[in-house]
Amino acid sequence: MSGAILPQRLAERCKTLAATQEPEEPKSLAAQHNVTVHAILRLIYKQVIPQEHVHRAADSGVYLIDDYPGLMELLERELHA
Repeated sequence: MSGAILPQRLAERCKTLAATQEPEEPKSLAAQHNVTVHAILRLIYKQVIPQEHVHRAADSGVYLIDDYPGLMELLERELHA
């Protein structure tokens, strides 16, 4: 009977750990496409990514790119041609 208690306690512990773990940070576009950040910056500077979809965070200076229709296809085409 004690064998049945262990899996139950283990399951409860796993639920507790899962509930207390911080969510993973989203991957950058570079990480999603397995390229360097410089490859993404090149597309920004060459205006391959339309400027109206590129913003810069005031506090960090990081480029933020809107998730607009066609972005992923554009990146696939330009980065993996």
